[in-house]
Amino acid sequence: MLINILQCEVMLSEEEAHHCQWAATVNWNGGLSKNIEIDLFQENQNAELKKLIRSMGANKTEQAMFRASKACGGVKKIVESFDEQASIHRKSATHSHKAAVKDEKTILEDLRELRPFKKTSGRKFESFPGISSNPTESFDNAKFDTWIDRHTKNILLHYPLAGNESESDDDNE
Repeated sequence: MLINILQCEVMLSEEEAHHCQWAATVNWNGGLSKNIEIDLFQENQNAELKKLIRSMGANKTEQAMFRASKACGGVKKIVESFDEQASIHRKSATHSHKAAVKDEKTILEDLRELRPFKKTSGRKFESFPGISSNPTESFDNAKFDTWIDRHTKNILLHYPLAGNESESDDDNE
C-alpha cells in the first residue's frame, strides 16, 4: 500500500497516476459509481466459467473447456439479456436482517448514561490494565523514522526516479 501511495502521489506523473489508479477498477455494466475492483471482477468471471464447465457434466473435454472459457463473457451477457426480456428477476445477493431499532435504542440509552466520550481523568477499563488510554503514548519516533528510511531506500532501489537513470548511465561510461 505504501508503494502504491508513493507512486500515485510522488513518483508518477499526474497522467500516469490517474491511469494507475483507475486501471485497478472495471465497470462491466456501465453507469455512474458502478466500478468494482479488477481482482473481484476476475473472481466473478472465474466463478462464471466454473459454473459453465460444471454444467457440461460428463461431456467435458479440453477443447470444450477452451471454447467455454473464450465464450464465458458472451454467454453471461446473453443469459442476462434473456432474463431481462423475459422479466425474470435475479435472486437477491444481499441478506435480509432483522430490524435493530430496539437494540439501537437500548445502546443509545446506555451510552447517554455512561458518557464514554466525556474526558474523565484516571478512567480506564479494568479488564485491560496494561493498555494506556493514550494510543500514541508508546509510539517510538526513532523506530518509525528508521522504518520509513528503510522502505524509502527499498522503493528507490526497485523504482528509481526518472532523473536518476541518466546519472547512473553516465557513471557507467
